[in-house]
Amino acid sequence: MSDKKNFDPGLIRRLFPYLKKYFPLIIISFLLLIIVDVSGVLKPYLIKSGIDNNILKNDMNGLIRTSILIGIVLLSEFLFQFLFAYLIQFLGQHLIYNIRMDIFKHITTLSNSYFDKTPVGNSLTSLTNDVEAVREFISEGIVTIFGDLLKIFFILIAMVLVNFQLAIIAFITIPLFIIITIYFR
Repeated sequence: MSDKKNFDPGLIRRLFPYLKKYFPLIIISFLLLIIVDVSGVLKPYLIKSGIDNNILKNDMNGLIRTSILIGIVLLSEFLFQFLFAYLIQFLGQHLIYNIRMDIFKHITTLSNSYFDKTPVGNSLTSLTNDVEAVREFISEGIVTIFGDLLKIFFILIAMVLVNFQLAIIAFITIPLFIIITIYFR
């Protein structure tokens, strides 16, 4: 028997009623994530532009403008990253609160015979661990994976826009990395 945990889409579907209530906040957090990822990809391009267009051409005024623009991008990335992290934690806490309230309502409807057969400590430990696992899955698992995939997508677009031929050469290695990842998984 393996220790591997299986992914159960049915369990994920049971979270949707809780998520539906906060759909506008989820959309706002998604937009914040896009802004953060685009600004993260924009910084290297601005540095490249500053070197190629300003330093190599001895354009100090252009270099100052580019530096100010990089500062604005860094500041906006920090601000939107903060807002995104705050909103995700807010959503996670409210979702967990709603789940805990529903679990409490369910526990109060259980018969006394259930509590005669099952130690309360075991039930509370299991519930606490399960709810914490759901919180971690929402706030760290889904958000991290989705954010990383979105950032990779924007990086690939930036690579193609900056130098198409070099990007294609870099993309040739992707199947090799996928094969190695599957093999060592």
